[in-house]
Amino acid sequence: MVGYDTEDKAYCMELTFNYGVDSYTPGTGLNEFGLFVPNVEAAMKAASKLGYTAEAGVITGPDQYRFRPLEMPKGRTERFQYVLCRSSNVEKAVAFYKDFLGFSDAEVPAIPNLPANAAAVSYTSASHPHNFEPVLLVLFEDGATPTINPWEGRHAFALDAAEVNSIYEKFKAERPDLIMHDDGGKPISLQEKLGTLFIFIARDVDGYELCLVSRETMLPATIEAVTNYDPKALDWEKRDEKIAVLAPKNDHYFVNGAGVSEKKHNETDL
Repeated sequence: MVGYDTEDKAYCMELTFNYGVDSYTPGTGLNEFGLFVPNVEAAMKAASKLGYTAEAGVITGPDQYRFRPLEMPKGRTERFQYVLCRSSNVEKAVAFYKDFLGFSDAEVPAIPNLPANAAAVSYTSASHPHNFEPVLLVLFEDGATPTINPWEGRHAFALDAAEVNSIYEKFKAERPDLIMHDDGGKPISLQEKLGTLFIFIARDVDGYELCLVSRETMLPATIEAVTNYDPKALDWEKRDEKIAVLAPKNDHYFVNGAGVSEKKHNETDL
């Protein structure tokens, strides 16, 4: 996880490594991230010094993802303002997020060169466990169908267990075709030391992958995972031996949103 606070409060991106895959081709769906920094000019200069493309107000990282640094407003806690994604039908996509996931309409931020047909949705601050400002999902339509590659990741949502199960039932009743990973007609339930973790993977109407997980167990578990271990006790050689066994020549493994190792037989399985 990559973020600006501990994972029980805020996380924005998850880094997943697929053993045996050494290159990734970006799709055309995920367009850019808008994030607040203390000093935009300093951020742009730092990116250029590191060898990244920094022009027209956007930093393009080594994986070709675009990041637009924005001046941090006084008093704001959440560093990320928006995730910008292409949609084949903005109206249909907005209706999906509001109906299935309980999002609310939000004000579209001032993004240069944003197509006129654009909309923003988000959860509210009141729904955040620490009342942080919401990160906006901004959708735009420009006549092109987004190409969404499976290795580009998922939108992750930590919700109450009751919400995860309720949303799953709605998918099951109305859009079972969008469910990707479950447990035979119900969310996957993992018995963790801190309780039962409910999780399922689905797609939205454009094909973006969604990971819905219960936060009662997920949030405290993330804290324990990074605090309750001795880094000096890690046996990296033994880890490499296990990876070699798990990842034969033509198979790849990845760690999913619940921290569970899953086998990836081909690109569409991720």
